[in-house]
Amino acid sequence: MDKFVVAQILGLCAFLVSIISVLQKDRSKYIYFNISQSVFSSVQYLFLSKMIAFYLCMLTIIRLIVYNFKNKYRLWLYIIFLIVFVVANIWVSLINYNSPIDILPIVASTMVCFSVWQSNVVLIKIILIITKVLWGIYACFTLAYFSIAMDIFIIIWTIIYLCKTRKKKQVQTIETTETDISEDEIENKSE
Repeated sequence: MDKFVVAQILGLCAFLVSIISVLQKDRSKYIYFNISQSVFSSVQYLFLSKMIAFYLCMLTIIRLIVYNFKNKYRLWLYIIFLIVFVVANIWVSLINYNSPIDILPIVASTMVCFSVWQSNVVLIKIILIITKVLWGIYACFTLAYFSIAMDIFIIIWTIIYLCKTRKKKQVQTIETTETDISEDEIENKSE
């Protein structure tokens, strides 16, 4: 079977696993499925002979495994892990840089290094959108068709999540304001 066809099949597997991962409510299952998706993606890029993407996906697998146990680390160790992953990204990038388009996954992977250590979910999701745009453009140039579909899917899913979260916060704010007004009116009437 042709390497290109195998790469597309692996990309399809990565896409299907990414759909399953975003449906997970449990953090460990989400991370497990993301690791699986990264395995498929890394081998896909290996078959497409895109070594920089292969190595960056491999680093993602290691980073996700470390991240899965993040609550067990002390802050100083957490910071060391962040530095190690950023340095590893830069090192892999310098060794495997081949063309200007390789800058896209380098930037995306480095941004993800910083985002997974954040506690602000909205910031993490915004960074996710940016990184998926970068990976999607890279996938277009490398002919990783299902990776393009996967990145578009995750971008849309994340935008929907952010819209729902924003709307829910607005409703909670309105309800809180209405409750405050009602309590004030009750106090004023009782005086």
